[in-house]
Amino acid sequence: MKKNLFILIVLVCTLFVYNTAFSQGNTTPDFTNLNDPAVTCYYGSFSDPFQSEGIVNGRHTLITSQGYDIETGSQLPYLPPGENKIIRLGNSNTGSQAEAIRYRFKVDYFKSVLLLKFAVVFEDPGHPSYQQPRFTVRVTDLNGQLVESCAEYDVTAAGDIPGFNSYGSTRWRPWTNVGIDLSPYIGSEIIVEFITKDCDQSGHFGYAYFTASCIQNNLDVTSCNGNDITLNA
Repeated sequence: MKKNLFILIVLVCTLFVYNTAFSQGNTTPDFTNLNDPAVTCYYGSFSDPFQSEGIVNGRHTLITSQGYDIETGSQLPYLPPGENKIIRLGNSNTGSQAEAIRYRFKVDYFKSVLLLKFAVVFEDPGHPSYQQPRFTVRVTDLNGQLVESCAEYDVTAAGDIPGFNSYGSTRWRPWTNVGIDLSPYIGSEIIVEFITKDCDQSGHFGYAYFTASCIQNNLDVTSCNGNDITLNA
């Protein structure tokens, strides 16, 4: 009896410590809620997207209804399959503008896979690459170190970018899904950043659409009547 009571006390204390740890600091955010405590919006210029803090109408935009991006010849849908709201970062205006959104939160034990979905639209002026419209997404620890080697996607406008389509001088990437395993960082805080830039010479645009979520890293499968199941990834 005493042994069982001791085990029960240990289990209760473990759960208390675990819940307390995850109640402190930022929890997994709603990536489409720009007013979430874990979210910070920034705006600035090509040289410094983090120049000022705040939400700017038309530069940090929540989209909740389906439509098509006219800069891509109406080929890119606003909403990817399975989503009913996304964020557009930047716009088709020019002026060497740049925008950023930063998410800072603790990795949840039960949802330790970060699923990113993004699409990108560039006007390609043919400048040197360091002056071209740009899109960056990266996932780091609090020291700015990437959580894994492929946790950064950084691309500038060009006529031959892998994964992009062309519509006149517009280069656009269809909706793309990327999963990142954050299980080594369970209980620790990480930072997810999205950054968009117009061209440095101020005459051409760059913007992106995105959403994200934290999901379980396991797959539940139910077989009907014992039939075989084939899974394709």
